[in-house]
Amino acid sequence: MSIVERTWEEAALPRGSFSPFYEPLVKRYLELLGEMHTWCQERDIVLVMQYMPAYSQIYYPNVKMAMRDLLARWCDERNLFFHDLTLCLRAGARTQILYLAPVDWHLNPTGYQVVSDAVADYLIEKDLVPDASNTL
Repeated sequence: MSIVERTWEEAALPRGSFSPFYEPLVKRYLELLGEMHTWCQERDIVLVMQYMPAYSQIYYPNVKMAMRDLLARWCDERNLFFHDLTLCLRAGARTQILYLAPVDWHLNPTGYQVVSDAVADYLIEKDLVPDASNTL
């Protein structure tokens, strides 16, 4: 059984969590993520998996989060850092416009500020970077 097939089984997601079109793409993604993990380990580099949810996952909380759940489990089983931006984006979206929608589905400057603040806080909390706010 390949590492991808084992990962799929270990993730406790039923087959069919992804459409037939996406299933091979997800498997390939996990394979490449495994290669990146190995590459980082060989070089003593800390790998942090950052999950950026889709627009629909921010504004429609009942949307399936199968990919997030799969990645979180994959990282947990390998003792990798996994940072999910869903909660900070949902919180920010309650009071601010975070996307360029409907013109474009990318973050706007406010959305990028929410994300960058969350990333900085996470990296400091995990002692992966020093807290520069105490140096001024």
